Amino acid sequence: MASAAHFLHFWRKRYEKTFGDPFDYLYAGDSVTIIAGSAFEGCSGLTSITIPSSVWGIDDYAFSGCSGLTSINYNGTKEQWKAITKYSYWNNNTGSYTVTCSDGVLTKAES
Repeated sequence: MASAAHFLHFWRKRYEKTFGDPFDYLYAGDSVTIIAGSAFEGCSGLTSITIPSSVWGIDDYAFSGCSGLTSINYNGTKEQWKAITKYSYWNNNTGSYTVTCSDGVLTKAES
């Protein structure tokens, strides 16, 4: 059985093949535990994503090149967000996003 991370990567590729790259928002379902490397790399139209507190890792280049990204909504606390393992360049060349957690907001620099 494929992991939820691989499913997200597959879904993105299938969506782009069918519709181009028009989506601007993504909700990662509650069963997702890791966001795969390069999963959304280059999705410059992606402006917002909701990440569940079940996520413990964001892999290399997962959101690299998402220059339009302004909002990450995280369903956990700031402490939980900071505890997520974030691999090399996961947010390389992204927009100036904020991370909205259940107990406050973090800037890109703080995240």
